[in-house]
Amino acid sequence: MTASCYLRRSIAFLLLASTAGSYCAASESSPWGVEFFAGDAVSMRGSLNMPFVTNLGDLGTLDPSLEGSALFRGKELHYDDILNPSYTVGTEVSYAPNSNLEGFARLSYSELNGESTEFGTLTITDADATVPVTAHVRDTDSMSLMLGTRYVFNANEAWQPFVGAAVGASRLQDLRAGLTAPNDAVTLNDVRLARATTMFAQSFEAGIGYSMASFDVRLAIDANHSNGPDSGQDATLKTIGFTRGGGESPWSFPVTLGAEYRF
Repeated sequence: MTASCYLRRSIAFLLLASTAGSYCAASESSPWGVEFFAGDAVSMRGSLNMPFVTNLGDLGTLDPSLEGSALFRGKELHYDDILNPSYTVGTEVSYAPNSNLEGFARLSYSELNGESTEFGTLTITDADATVPVTAHVRDTDSMSLMLGTRYVFNANEAWQPFVGAAVGASRLQDLRAGLTAPNDAVTLNDVRLARATTMFAQSFEAGIGYSMASFDVRLAIDANHSNGPDSGQDATLKTIGFTRGGGESPWSFPVTLGAEYRF
């Protein structure tokens, strides 16, 4: 889906939600609310691993068609180099005990497009040659369930800034890749960089809402943090010395537009 097509669908979705909100909201003072939101992450931070160096005494353990010895120098893989966030969608149910404070439960889904990046270099001893090894990361996705609280400023005005925080769980699916080198010096079609993992997650948000009686529109930017995924336990990657660990835990920064109505 192109960006312009995605944007048009998001706007249509919010217009439909606003129409539903105006008809379905039972009362302006109702403490319960439901929100549907969509958006995209503007960036990611953190790294999957630390740099490493491994002496391969027998290249045949890496690829049976290869002979001799080699030295592999692996790079630190940064999340923003291997994953490109595609979109985020979700829903939230909230309860407001007063006009300034809300508690909420949020379920969200994010699609992540895999990128190609340099994985490291392979120096073949007998040939006295060094070739780059490229990782072609596969597409993956994640889901999260968060519980949090939000404080709303200017609760009696139309424009309402807010801040919030939440904790919960995030699950990233398998992170897999293919590894290639020029002239087919190395071709590994499917290795697992990290296995599917459920991680403890935290989220901080800030934004602004526009209130129309029992219906609100919200623009928010979140800072989402979680523990890194578990090692993929991939035998081939173990051979070259790659281990999932030691890197910086991931952060993502989604910007979302949501429509909330009271019921």
